[in-house]
Amino acid sequence: MTFAGPWAFVGFLALPALVAIYWLRQRAQRHTVSSLMLWRPQPFSRSSGRRLDRFKASKLFWLEALILSLLVLAAAGPQVMAPAARAPLVLVLDDSLSMAAGGTESPQAAAMVALQRELRDTSHKSVTLILAGQQPQVIGAGAVTSEEAVAELASWHPRAAVARIDEAVGLAAEIGGPRARILVVSDRPPPIEDLAPPELGERVKWWAFGQAAANVAIVNALRSRDESRESLDSCLVEIANFSAQSVVVRPLLVLGEENMPPERLELAAGGLARWRFTAPKAATAKLRLAIEGSAADASSLDDQVLLLPQPDRRVRVSLELSNPEIKQQVASAVGATQFADLVKERPELWISDGSEMASEAVSEETWQLRVRAVEPAVPYLGPFIFDRSHPLTEGLSLEGVIWGAGKGARHPLDTTIIAAGEIPLLSGRGTAQGRQLLNLFWNPDLSNVQQTTNWPILWWNLLSWRSRSVPGLQVSNYRLGSRAVVGLRSETATLLLPDGTRRTLTSSIGQLEVDADQLGLFQVTHGGVVDRWSVNALAAEESDLRSASSGRWGDWGAAAEGWERQGIGWIFLLLAMVGLAVHLAWTTRREFRE
Repeated sequence: MTFAGPWAFVGFLALPALVAIYWLRQRAQRHTVSSLMLWRPQPFSRSSGRRLDRFKASKLFWLEALILSLLVLAAAGPQVMAPAARAPLVLVLDDSLSMAAGGTESPQAAAMVALQRELRDTSHKSVTLILAGQQPQVIGAGAVTSEEAVAELASWHPRAAVARIDEAVGLAAEIGGPRARILVVSDRPPPIEDLAPPELGERVKWWAFGQAAANVAIVNALRSRDESRESLDSCLVEIANFSAQSVVVRPLLVLGEENMPPERLELAAGGLARWRFTAPKAATAKLRLAIEGSAADASSLDDQVLLLPQPDRRVRVSLELSNPEIKQQVASAVGATQFADLVKERPELWISDGSEMASEAVSEETWQLRVRAVEPAVPYLGPFIFDRSHPLTEGLSLEGVIWGAGKGARHPLDTTIIAAGEIPLLSGRGTAQGRQLLNLFWNPDLSNVQQTTNWPILWWNLLSWRSRSVPGLQVSNYRLGSRAVVGLRSETATLLLPDGTRRTLTSSIGQLEVDADQLGLFQVTHGGVVDRWSVNALAAEESDLRSASSGRWGDWGAAAEGWERQGIGWIFLLLAMVGLAVHLAWTTRREFRE
């Protein structure tokens, strides 16, 4: 037996006090007489002397001493080792891509066998499964029986670009409670010093099922427009050799329906090769690696990529500027962004120095920016004030800039985006139809802002903002673990995942964000239009299997042997209450009889 609060034993000092009470209490003899009328009051006297009377303990004294002792023992928190009650189990499962390397002999397959054995051989109050991926998430509703837990394990398919196990362990401790046992399953050894936070104590065990292996992987793949050739896209692929020996790789490329002659790339041990090629703008590029000789390749998930044509996000811009210098400066900056197509009809962005747009150009989608060279103009050196929450101010720094502008009247509904003190330099407002009406107060004769990097940045921000507001895809090819953004043409969209799952989604903000958590082709249908994008692995840390290993770390302490400390203070407290009840009944009965 151990005690949680041994300091409570000071309560035994009450026993000498009880003895003193009984020893000092005067004990008078009772005499029954017929009347006190003839009795004269006599002072009570005690015979004096040096001899102490012998202490005589009554049954009531021993009862009170027992009650005090029981209360002290209860306060000391007695504990005994007893068979452990069933505790909840929380499984933290590494959901990263490397757990699936090796196919039928993958770490995930080995972990499934070990976990099924653990769940069948031990008893737990409940079993909760947490996937440690980009964001920890709970799967299932919490199993009660071993059979239910094994069934929930079947939904574990590792496919994340990273495993945030530390965050998942924290979530496991919060969900499981103070008595939960946490079992981490991974293919890498733990950072021993951080196996478990101090507050978790002996509650975390770590099982690893990985095997160090050589692997060749595609770690980067890009597809962009080739401005020098209108009909072609430029593609760049990086291939890494995560092994201790050199290998020869043949990239097998399919452009649309055409098989291209294979290249031959030699990669040194631990080396990286870059391969460039061009693809027709409308053709899908499918690339797969073939490794010559007997070189090992532990994972096939990172040996292929799918590169779709990039969506055309260029903005139709109309320039209606009467001032030749202003037009030249604006046209130069707009053209440098490579976001713009200069048009005369149906513009998406109308840039003018006039008061109103031409009626044939007016539409619910057309944005307008008016350049106002208000006279008289004054050069401003600052201080410049930015609305940093506005997309047009991203990356701007007007330190050392001279900005010439007049004190023109600002529309009462405009929001100031950039100002020199109290003078607005750039302002704007949105309409109910989603249009943006912007005003740029700028005089080129008194400014040098057009000669600094702030000038192209400002116009890049404007055209990029306008491009993002157009329905459709922003990018066609994503890396695993990122998030795809689609501008919707309707509030309802149908999403088709690579595994065949179909979902109907609704968005009131005209935009849909989809986690790129599966490899393959995604498809979304909205407003009668179908947009597709690909998700490729491109995770160098998950493709590098040289640090994988197997082993078991940590212990659940005494609870692992089926024993744990249990408090029994309540037993002593219950006995003390029974003693108090007997004491009350005894004293009440004596008084009643007397």
